[in-house]
Amino acid sequence: MAEPTPAPVARSFASDGIRPGVARAGSWAAGSAPPDKDRRSRRRSRRIYEILETTALVVAERGYHNTSIEEIADRLDLAKPTLYHYFESKEKLVYETLRVCREFVTTALTEASAQASSNTERLRELVRRQIQLTAVEYPEMSRLFLQPLDWPEPLAESVQAWQQEHAGIFRKVIDDGIKSGEFSVGNAAITRICLVGAMNVLPPWIERHKEIDVEEAVDTVLRLVLPATARVRKK
Repeated sequence: MAEPTPAPVARSFASDGIRPGVARAGSWAAGSAPPDKDRRSRRRSRRIYEILETTALVVAERGYHNTSIEEIADRLDLAKPTLYHYFESKEKLVYETLRVCREFVTTALTEASAQASSNTERLRELVRRQIQLTAVEYPEMSRLFLQPLDWPEPLAESVQAWQQEHAGIFRKVIDDGIKSGEFSVGNAAITRICLVGAMNVLPPWIERHKEIDVEEAVDTVLRLVLPATARVRKK
């Protein structure tokens, strides 16, 4: 697990230009659920998406113990009892936020690598999508899952299990690439740790160094597993 970074990686509402309580386009929360059939259900679903996204931002900024239901409700411009109408406790609200976020990321990574024709391209697409999600589209995700937070039990157990599941996606393609001869590594386990660690620290780094783009980051990370003479990108 990566060391905590000194600078916050979660964007504020002001920097996003997003009004509190309004879900962003391409919402990770909305993307996790099937479409609702009637207007009332759609309205309820939209409210839940807004609650989950706002919870993710607040927890990413403040940590679990410093997050309060009052602040989440205030950012959403909701009365506190209204928020309890949807989620009966802070722990259940945060758990659902993390669960939906994890489901979105897993689906996004699976889809990103599905059409790749080689292990090298599979890994490229996985790394690209990971960095795109955590450094560009939804930086709060990097704070929720990639950096240590003050999770209480049993949330800590769930987060650890989801982190292991996430690492397993990358472990599989790296192991396959080693077996096929596409990847050249010394110690496979250390290589996997270094690759995941690199992606963990990239979001705040890219946030601070605007001149670094996603493709440059992807190319550099791939060099951890590709032979020195291999071309990183197809021409």
